Amino acid sequence: MAADAGDGRDGIVAGIVLGVVSATHANDYFGLSASAIAGAPADGSIVGDRAFYEAVTNGFLPPLLFLGLGFLLSGVTFLLATILGTLRDGGRDIQRAVGGRPVDLVKPLTAKLFPPVMMMGLMVLMGALVAGIVVGVDQSNYWLHASSQVAGGPQTAALSPDLSDIQSIRAWLQPLDFVGMGLILSGIVLALATIVKALRFQAGRVVQLAQGGETSS
Repeated sequence: MAADAGDGRDGIVAGIVLGVVSATHANDYFGLSASAIAGAPADGSIVGDRAFYEAVTNGFLPPLLFLGLGFLLSGVTFLLATILGTLRDGGRDIQRAVGGRPVDLVKPLTAKLFPPVMMMGLMVLMGALVAGIVVGVDQSNYWLHASSQVAGGPQTAALSPDLSDIQSIRAWLQPLDFVGMGLILSGIVLALATIVKALRFQAGRVVQLAQGGETSS
C-alpha cells in the first residue's frame, strides 16, 4: 500500500514538473511573432520548443497524471482490504471473549471482485501511458519536421503516417484513461460494500451470542 501511494505521488510530482517545463517551452514558442516562427530554421530551438510542448502536453502527460492518481487510489483499496482483515480478526476475538465459537462471514462476491477490478484498472492506465508515449514520440517527430520549410513540399507526405497515428490514438486515449479510473473506483466501491457486509454480519453475530444462540453458518 505504501509503495503504491509512493508511486502515485512520484507520478503526480513528475507530471507537475513536466507540465512546468512544457509551459516554459510553450511560452518561448507562442510568445514569438508569426513571422519569427515562419522564418525559424527546421532544426532550430524554436521548432524544438513546439515539438517538446506537443509531445508532453498532448502526448504522455495526461496519462502519466492519471496513472499517478490511479496508484494513489489503489493505495486506498489496499487500505480498505486491511480494514476488512482487521474486522475479521477483531470479530473472532470478540466472539471468543463472550464465550462463543468464532464464525467468519462467507467471502462475498464483492470481496472476490474488488482486487482484480482494481488491478485491471491499473493495467488499463499503464497501457494508456504506453500509448501516450507513442503519441508523444509521433508528436515530436511531426512538429520537428512540419515547419514552413517543408510544408507543402516533398517531405509532407512522410508526415502523414505520424499525423494519422496521432489523431487515431488520441481519439481513444482519453476515454481509456477514464475507463481505467472507473475500474479503480469500482474496486473501491466493491471494497466498501464488502466492509458494510462484514459489519452487518459481525453485528448480527454479536446479537446472536448475546441472546445465547449459536450457528454454524
